[in-house]
Amino acid sequence: AASAVSRPIGAQERLLSARELSMGAVIGSWSFGSGIYQPTSDGADSVLVRRATQWSIPLGVMVPLSRRWTIDVGGSYASGHVSLARPDAARNTDHYTLSGITDLRFRVTGHLVGDNVLVTLGFNAPTGKTSLDAGELEAFRVLAAPALGFQTPVLGLGPGGTTGLVLAQKAGTWGLALGTSYEVRGRYASLADQAGLLNPELNPGNVLHLSLGADGLVGHTGMTLGA
Repeated sequence: AASAVSRPIGAQERLLSARELSMGAVIGSWSFGSGIYQPTSDGADSVLVRRATQWSIPLGVMVPLSRRWTIDVGGSYASGHVSLARPDAARNTDHYTLSGITDLRFRVTGHLVGDNVLVTLGFNAPTGKTSLDAGELEAFRVLAAPALGFQTPVLGLGPGGTTGLVLAQKAGTWGLALGTSYEVRGRYASLADQAGLLNPELNPGNVLHLSLGADGLVGHTGMTLGA
């Protein structure tokens, strides 16, 4: 659901696009019948996962700074629950949970040359949970599985920043775009300190993104290609 929270006055030309607030709710659930085996994080045992469920509420706000520049902020709250076919003997529980807010992502977007050159500057504020206790870690190891495709597989990624550039050009009836960005990601602790055990920081490393896209018509059918 989305709603505009700023509207132009009647008979007056709009100078800036409307401020926008968007929010929604997403629920995902997987059932594994009699269950699938999952080794515990310490490798000493295994559990039988019967069901994994997550619901999340994403929220986004977009505010225009000028005719050509906008700023947007996005984040969400997520709650996940993993049910076991039989209790985890080491933790004396038949379920794991992981809940909390995610990181807040700030992004400034500007058009430099018409609509052909787009620049983005982003910052990832480390508001999401990264220091997990033993039960939350077990929940995370299921909920973050790529095959399940949950809306919010990770709550926190630590501090980070991104800068990017997109170049777009028409080629006949096709639109072509080339995008590149560089993402700097900070260190963070991945586990809560338990009984004074050493907890080394996780260093995920930096990332270079490259993408190429094309959009156009093939006969009477629209086609979009991306790499």
